[in-house]
Amino acid sequence: MTYTVYAITDTQSQYIYIGSTKNYIKRRQVHRRQIRNGNHRNPGFRSLSKHMTADDFEFEVLEEHATQAAAIAAEQRWVDHYRADAMWQLLNKAVERVDTVQLGVRITWADGTDTEFKSAKAAAAHVGVTPGHLCNWMAGRRGGYTSYGIVSIDHM
Repeated sequence: MTYTVYAITDTQSQYIYIGSTKNYIKRRQVHRRQIRNGNHRNPGFRSLSKHMTADDFEFEVLEEHATQAAAIAAEQRWVDHYRADAMWQLLNKAVERVDTVQLGVRITWADGTDTEFKSAKAAAAHVGVTPGHLCNWMAGRRGGYTSYGIVSIDHM
């Protein structure tokens, strides 16, 4: 199975969206249909689709990987690249995606010890929160992990 990292750019300005999927053909069809119908889950696409058609967007394969974790890491690298380039308007909503639950995590505890987990999902189970909650902590979208005795949470 191959996991694909892809970009969607509009042909009229400098908007770009970076994604990853295990079925690129199907995902591209879903994106095009949602853009055409004006009901894309991404607010940037919904706004752009009021003024553009699905044909105004170009789809491009950026990378292919053998594992989902490698594709997610590559996707984040591309998001970071385009976020840092003032020429582009990134349509991705978050710096970190909730599906980063597949990546390894290191938690630094208040007592100074570190614990490494094979995935954010495993770390979340250990802490007693949902994987989405833990990923939101990591992305800075939610505070409060200090009450769990955590000083920091990082991807490995």
